[in-house]
Amino acid sequence: SRGVRAVSAAKRRGLPVSCEVTPHHLLLTVEDLKSIGAAALVNPPLRSRRDVDSLWRALRAGFIDVFASDHAPHRLEEKSLPIWEAETGIPGLETMLPLLLTQVDRGLLTLGTLVRMASERPAEILGLEGRGRIVEGGYADLVVVDLSERFRIEPSTFHSKAKYSPFRGWVVKGKPVKTFVNGRLVMDGGEIVAEPGDGRVLRRRGET
Repeated sequence: SRGVRAVSAAKRRGLPVSCEVTPHHLLLTVEDLKSIGAAALVNPPLRSRRDVDSLWRALRAGFIDVFASDHAPHRLEEKSLPIWEAETGIPGLETMLPLLLTQVDRGLLTLGTLVRMASERPAEILGLEGRGRIVEGGYADLVVVDLSERFRIEPSTFHSKAKYSPFRGWVVKGKPVKTFVNGRLVMDGGEIVAEPGDGRVLRRRGET
């Protein structure tokens, strides 16, 4: 795709650019939009199988830095409008990791690459010191996953207000079972157990 070529050229020239990709742009095509409808309407739009293959090649070549959910929790009624009136974007927070862990299980992605692109590189790019990796003295921001658990994506169970997904019915393998923020348990077995004040806005290194 043109976007991949532009980013690749900029990186070869040593320009300070970064690039992200979403699970839906790696796993869906414009043909899925035709069959699913507005639940798969996103921006940038879904492209051809050729474009999807180009993204996978760029990912393996190291030109893509980050996995992003592009979480856009529009309500179902906003997505149920005619295609040219419906909001663009889909909920992605609760499906990103299981979808990508499934690609690890299929051998399309290594677990190390997933960790780097979903955790280490975002922290580096955003200048978040002590975050993104497990190191002595760092912040204990951790996700515990069960790599063997299979389950079917069912949007009605989402915590998000957006109860739909283009991945509805997909069987995935690999599920987050616990999440810790600064060492505090905030998600346990799919249930939010965080207390008010457990989260805060993070600032880049050097920001006041």
